[in-house]
Amino acid sequence: MSTEFLKDREELFSIFNRPDFQALRPSAPPELRQMLDGVENDFLTLGSWIGGDTCSIADIHAGWMIKMVLQTLDVQCEPSFSEKDFPEVHAWINRLPIQTAEKDAEKISAEDTKQKNSSSEYAAKDIGVDHSDPTGLQAGMYVSVGTTDDAKPGRPQEGKLVRLSRREMVIELGNGHRMRFPWLGFVLKRV
Repeated sequence: MSTEFLKDREELFSIFNRPDFQALRPSAPPELRQMLDGVENDFLTLGSWIGGDTCSIADIHAGWMIKMVLQTLDVQCEPSFSEKDFPEVHAWINRLPIQTAEKDAEKISAEDTKQKNSSSEYAAKDIGVDHSDPTGLQAGMYVSVGTTDDAKPGRPQEGKLVRLSRREMVIELGNGHRMRFPWLGFVLKRV
């Protein structure tokens, strides 16, 4: 990996800061094979796409990473990762839409982006704190949300707490955007 890439990602993925990072390499190919096996034999069994016969957000969300590893980093040329080894995975990532200038979306302002995000069906509309939540945190408190699955914590997101439920936590950033986090893999703290 290039030094620039590692520097760019070290805050986001603190695993890159581990002093023994290079020693982790031997476990990476078996982990990738396990992930590809799951995609090949579990996710892509219903049709051409993860959810069936049409491309969905699930395909876009999962596919870019696999496409980057196999094609951009050229792992597909290494033993055990070829089209022969994972035919459905390779066919799937080759079907993913490719961004071109002709397909480029209309550029919109930051304010229009904020409005579209807050009014979308995925926006966190059900705001409030579950009174039985064990954290004791209240709506409006200034909090931070960071990862728990890294060897060294990266920089957390900070904002005003607007939702706590059994399934998620939602904070509102200073710019008014709301970010949703699942409980698994994240820690919520009062700042």
